[in-house]
Amino acid sequence: FFFLNQASNEPVVMNPSKKAHVTATVEAVSERDEEEEEGGTGALVVSHPYGVLPAGNELFFEGDSQATRRNGLGVLAMLPDNVLLDVLTRMPFDVLLKLGMVSKVLYVYTSVPALWRSLTLREFGGDIKYQSTWKHTFCRHWHNRQKEPHRFDRQATKHSQDATAATPLRKLQGIVPNDDQAQVRVEGLFSEVLYDAWLAAHATVRSDWLTRNNMTRVTREDALTPQQFYEQYEITQTPVLLEGLADEWMAMQWTDDAFEPWTNGEEGEEGLARYAAFDEYTGGCHMRMSDYLTYARSQSDDRPLYIFEPDMAKIPSLSTMYRIPSLFQFDMMDVLGEARPDYRWLLLGPARTGTNFHMDPNHTSAWNTVLKGRKKWIMLPPHVVPPGVTVQADGTVNQPDNVMDWFLHYYQQLRLPEFRQHVRECICSAGETVFIPDGWWHLVLNLEETWAITHNFISPANLPRCIHFLRFGEPATMNHAGPSDLATTFVSALVARGDIKQEYADELLAKQPPSSKKSALASVWTTLSTHKASTGPTPSVAMATTAASTSLSTPFSFGF
Repeated sequence: FFFLNQASNEPVVMNPSKKAHVTATVEAVSERDEEEEEGGTGALVVSHPYGVLPAGNELFFEGDSQATRRNGLGVLAMLPDNVLLDVLTRMPFDVLLKLGMVSKVLYVYTSVPALWRSLTLREFGGDIKYQSTWKHTFCRHWHNRQKEPHRFDRQATKHSQDATAATPLRKLQGIVPNDDQAQVRVEGLFSEVLYDAWLAAHATVRSDWLTRNNMTRVTREDALTPQQFYEQYEITQTPVLLEGLADEWMAMQWTDDAFEPWTNGEEGEEGLARYAAFDEYTGGCHMRMSDYLTYARSQSDDRPLYIFEPDMAKIPSLSTMYRIPSLFQFDMMDVLGEARPDYRWLLLGPARTGTNFHMDPNHTSAWNTVLKGRKKWIMLPPHVVPPGVTVQADGTVNQPDNVMDWFLHYYQQLRLPEFRQHVRECICSAGETVFIPDGWWHLVLNLEETWAITHNFISPANLPRCIHFLRFGEPATMNHAGPSDLATTFVSALVARGDIKQEYADELLAKQPPSSKKSALASVWTTLSTHKASTGPTPSVAMATTAASTSLSTPFSFGF
């Protein structure tokens, strides 16, 4: 091990995980999974297959846990687990396989699924056929590369080329393990990093996570007009669950085949569209949908790859499959055309995918409609930092690095008084739509395989906050999407199209934050109701011919 650490004089670049450190103490369980009895919640306590336990359990261990680590890792034992895994990720795959045969402890560390996923995606990109585990997937594709080098040469990295030259296939065949038959158990190995990742990948959703649904629900029978929605929910920045907005969508009948159009009009494997699959901490790749669904329906990752595809053109018929609901049709940012930052996405992922707490970029509001499956939503207003989330002075947000981990460690804290009065929760099922007001913290957990479509938008209600953010970067917890001069470009385009007057544009771009009043924004609907124009099924925001005479207190014009 000394040789391995001293083999290179180059400094090792270490990238510690952003995961918030949590110490959990759990009772050791038998090799068979046992249902947790506490509160009858139906949660599943999963024993780690190699005997790893959370760090808190070390307090009750009668042996010498440090000796287990020292004897199994050598001088590598001095590294924190997240750093050790980062170092292992940078090693050639043949070195990992050999290290895994040195000791049981090293076998555990070199078998971490996330490590092999990183290796697989780095070597083969999204051109993969998932094989029960990421280690098996890598070894199978590496083996195929040796048999058919003409298919894989263009993908080979320097690491893999060096490893192949140094260790031919016949020499590695004896050390590629069959994980399904591995009988490795390590006593006295305590690791928050290893155990939490395994728990997040295999624990079931607790029933008490699903019982609270206190978000306002608007039923089909209580359908709102665009004016009512604007006044009751957009201006007041109030989350709401809406029924019936997708009743007529053909997309509600989608099957797997809907995602596999030919991108170049030619039949053949290379012609299939590829979709962006990622997780927000380790990146991702572009995969054919059939390959992704095979992976999604058989994986057991703690952070499964999640389709988050902004290019709707990959499904040519999509424009006929759904329509923007009338409540959200006035989107001021459409004035930017092709220069607009990404604003709509196709979302698709298995259970346990989702997004950690965040605010949507540029102070945009959003709507999200589920086509298939169910989503658990948790929202908190801008001034309430969620439990488990810490915000640094520069606006950096730290939190557990997967959604299940957050639920397992922090969900119960929402019952505390400082959160209880503010939090809004719901389960959004197929055909239902959630409205996310700009600036609200929100977290989403897919409860099963879930397909959805989401759009971000700017309306008169959040335009002043959007421009303020684009100019001043406040709040720092929000991401800026688009070029640095987006505020000026956006406002100028609105003036040119006639959506706002020059006087109001000057106010938005003044050195001091704009002083727009909610009451003035609310009056837009009443004052301009006589200027509505019939512009077809997908209305533009064209300036009504008589709107030029409106006062500065009603700076917007609508075309519905």
